[in-house]
Amino acid sequence: MGRSVLTHPYAVTTAIVDFDNDRYHDGNEECTYDCDHTDEFLWEIENLRDDLVSLFPSFAETDTWEYNEIHIVARNTFAKVGISEYCGRIAISLIPVTDADNYIHSGEAMFNLGTHWINQVTPKFLSAVAFSN
Repeated sequence: MGRSVLTHPYAVTTAIVDFDNDRYHDGNEECTYDCDHTDEFLWEIENLRDDLVSLFPSFAETDTWEYNEIHIVARNTFAKVGISEYCGRIAISLIPVTDADNYIHSGEAMFNLGTHWINQVTPKFLSAVAFSN
């Protein structure tokens, strides 16, 4: 059984992109298995989060984890952005918010509102997350 990047089970939209380690070399060396580009990867994720917050002003930065591997980096009333990575393959997902804390709507109603909002913004989201392709 193979292993791949984890995607959020409730994601409505997911973009799969590759993190290109080789672009951080001067062209004379090739990235090997022991290459560590953790700082560059984190920098790319911060830039992506900043871009999404600028593109969608209702998003606020956040720093939480779900399912042990999905980093939630931004959220608004209706959706959250989850990022996971495995061997350079990155899944960037829009996930409906299901919690009903401080809202008059039930979790199911929030999920439906979130799904509708995500469907409206998907084209803009997909063009924004193509940072490494």
